[in-house]
Amino acid sequence: MPRKDETKRAVRLELARRLHDGPAQELIALGYKLDAVIGSPDLAPKHRRSIREARLDLISLTQTLRDELYLLEQFTLPDAVAEVKVLLSKIEVVTSIEDIDLDSQTESVLAQIILEIARNCARHAKATRFWIIHSRVKGRDEFKIGNDGGQKISIKSKSLGLKLISEQASSIDATIELETTKEVFEYTIALNSRLH
Repeated sequence: MPRKDETKRAVRLELARRLHDGPAQELIALGYKLDAVIGSPDLAPKHRRSIREARLDLISLTQTLRDELYLLEQFTLPDAVAEVKVLLSKIEVVTSIEDIDLDSQTESVLAQIILEIARNCARHAKATRFWIIHSRVKGRDEFKIGNDGGQKISIKSKSLGLKLISEQASSIDATIELETTKEVFEYTIALNSRLH
């Protein structure tokens, strides 16, 4: 029988997942729609100002929701690995994460990025293998996260999930690259600083 604190954590994570996959994604989509309207050459200047103000309000609201999600989730890398194995239970999941000492916010955001990549794999790829490989490269922590499903999604595409991953990486001063071939779909995430 699960302990009470484990049950509470499971409920909290489920709520965070629902908010992430529902309202958070919808707010981001609405923001991109407003950006398209603001960029229209046919829009009158006074309307552009008003819509831009609404866009700034939406950015603030989205950030507030993200802050709340962060408090709900507070993921660690082991949490993320465990969730990935549940999410991708029908395929092989390979992980290799060396000892790493990150501040809690950086670790939580990194864990959320890993989960978003795994969600994209579950939705879009016909993979048989998913991996999370950590190493130290030129003094930086680097993560290779990918699958052998060869998804046809560019990092510059309009996929909200991919845009969210890029924004999250920026928030923790990380660089992110995406390599796609017929067989491999792999992110490389490098942390530019190590925060203890």
